Amino acid sequence: MLHADAAWRLGPRACALFAWHRLRLRAGVIARSLGDIVLPSGRLLPDAMPGDRLAGDAAALAAAAEAAVATGWHGPFPADTLAADLDLFTPGDIRPVWEANRLLALPLLALAARCAPADGHLERAEVLLADWRAANPPFRGPAWACGQEAALRALHLCLALALLEVDRAPPPAMRALLAAHARRIAATRAYAAAQDNNHAISEPAGLFVLGLVLNDRRMARHAARDLVRAVAWLVAPDGSFAQASPGYHRLLLDTLSLAEWFRRRHGAPPFDPPFASRTAAATAWLARVMEPGSGALPRCGATDDSHLADLTLHGAADARGSVGRAISLFAAEQNDGGSVAELISAGAHAREEELEGLSRSGTPRQGLPDDRDRPAEEDRRGSAPPNHPAKCLEHLERSYLVSGTGVAPLPLKWATGARAGFGAFPGYGAPRQISAFKGSVADGLPSTLPATSMGSPDGEACRGQAPPTPPQKPQNGLAAAEPVPWHSEGWFGVHNARFRLLLRTGAPLRFRPSQADLLHLDLTLDGQPLLIDGGTGAYNPPPDDAWWTDALAGTAGHNTIEFDSQEQMPRIGRFLFARWPACRALPDGGALRDHRGRAHQRRIRLSPTAVTIEEQVGGPFARLVLRWRLAPGAWDLTTTGVSGPRARIVVTADVPHGIRLAQGWHSPAYGRVEPAPVLEMTAAAPVTRLVTRVEA
Repeated sequence: MLHADAAWRLGPRACALFAWHRLRLRAGVIARSLGDIVLPSGRLLPDAMPGDRLAGDAAALAAAAEAAVATGWHGPFPADTLAADLDLFTPGDIRPVWEANRLLALPLLALAARCAPADGHLERAEVLLADWRAANPPFRGPAWACGQEAALRALHLCLALALLEVDRAPPPAMRALLAAHARRIAATRAYAAAQDNNHAISEPAGLFVLGLVLNDRRMARHAARDLVRAVAWLVAPDGSFAQASPGYHRLLLDTLSLAEWFRRRHGAPPFDPPFASRTAAATAWLARVMEPGSGALPRCGATDDSHLADLTLHGAADARGSVGRAISLFAAEQNDGGSVAELISAGAHAREEELEGLSRSGTPRQGLPDDRDRPAEEDRRGSAPPNHPAKCLEHLERSYLVSGTGVAPLPLKWATGARAGFGAFPGYGAPRQISAFKGSVADGLPSTLPATSMGSPDGEACRGQAPPTPPQKPQNGLAAAEPVPWHSEGWFGVHNARFRLLLRTGAPLRFRPSQADLLHLDLTLDGQPLLIDGGTGAYNPPPDDAWWTDALAGTAGHNTIEFDSQEQMPRIGRFLFARWPACRALPDGGALRDHRGRAHQRRIRLSPTAVTIEEQVGGPFARLVLRWRLAPGAWDLTTTGVSGPRARIVVTADVPHGIRLAQGWHSPAYGRVEPAPVLEMTAAAPVTRLVTRVEA
């Protein structure tokens, strides 16, 4: 019954695609399409450098390249097993193996060679790639086991060729290697499309770029069509992504940025609508949730630190390079240059300390308006050049953050982090939400809320849009200090000068959740994490650490309420849940009701020095636990909550309750799990109201 429920919620499209993939797999069609081939010998990269030299730190690029190279290409997985027959789980976690096989080192070494032609970086890249080719014959071993991994590797290979200015005429041996990648991706396209996540984006993007580099117009044309369809299906008009994870949203932008850059570079026709509007909105979405001073992203949802083509060496923990590159490609005034210098400078735009100096650097910005003579001080007064990230992001906010009354012309200031954005967004297609609230979202809650409750007394939800919010009047070129909330599919956010908050509303829950994280709340204070998500740990942790999955991805791994020690929804697979809760957006938060009839409503109020979170609960339960997962640090338990060096947290309820400071766990990076304190409030029925106040 649970599997039938999950299939119903996934919908006929995803189930039919997966069934078709399984049928082709069992019939041997995929294995036959991936039969052994022998790649020709010969150089894979050119033996001479382009004439012009690029400015850059070749030593830093080379060091980053060496750090990206694994000690072995296969990890614990057999090297000679047919990829279609490979067991991806029993030997260990394949995610680190796949990361090394994405070959980020190649574009880094290619760029280092352009910066320092006489230092041997090009030959190092050739040796590295030749070693990889010898160790990974086509369609055998872990490197070929996943179509998405082949696509991401192909994008890095094509990028290395572009950096060396040979992407229009690759050496014959490289052409054969790229053709093998195209063949691998095409073999399992139905599986990728069925996932409704980054697989469905990465694989057509990889085929599109391969089609351009191999001069296969038919491949490029069909892949462009598939990519547009995937973007239209998976990226909502408000910019939210089907894979509810800021980390995977970054990978989405990286992939789409490379596809767009290669399109311009090779003079291919623009992608059909709604590609341009959805990519611009997706850029605005990630910029909105990113901490502007550090580039940190909330570790909500499944997070494995994936990123692509990090030529500016921001690293896995800093998304500013990805956001800056996407802003330049999807929000700047249209340019069709596709130059190497443009790609590099686009990512570098995002570092706050580089915003002033970039426009004066010696790196040409082909195809972009020249603003080198404009004083940097104008950036800080809100009068940035047209293609400065601040102006580009302002364009995104104006164009895609739509309120109930239309476009919201809000000012912003990128360099200071004082950005504004709000609005409700029209529903994206018909929600495939099986269970639904009957009447108000307060069904199952007390019939009236206390007089001190935030929001309207009737608890009515936003049906498709949030109430209109008047635009804030700019003050000296900056956004007004009043916090401005925003809604998108699955999320609610708000920030002011000190706090930045992100709430996982799940409304509407159109695509499968990766974790039991509904109504989880992430909070930063002064740019540093305060209330955190447990993270991911690993997709396939070692046997002794199998507890990571439930501890981090389960309800107890998030800042939400757990009823009767039961999960929000039952897990039926490694990446699949059944009986998804019904979710609704509220003007100032979100609400859910699970399959057992338990209701949870969360409302948020933000002031300059405090955040107030009010919970209303109802339905059949005996006991609940409200958890606040605290950032690691010196926290002391008090009679009303906890106190730390940066904040005090007070929790109250309308019945007697218990408070304790427990030891929990969090995953600050993929593959790492560390202790973290957790504030727990326990209360028994008939509790109906809980309030948390976070004071800076």
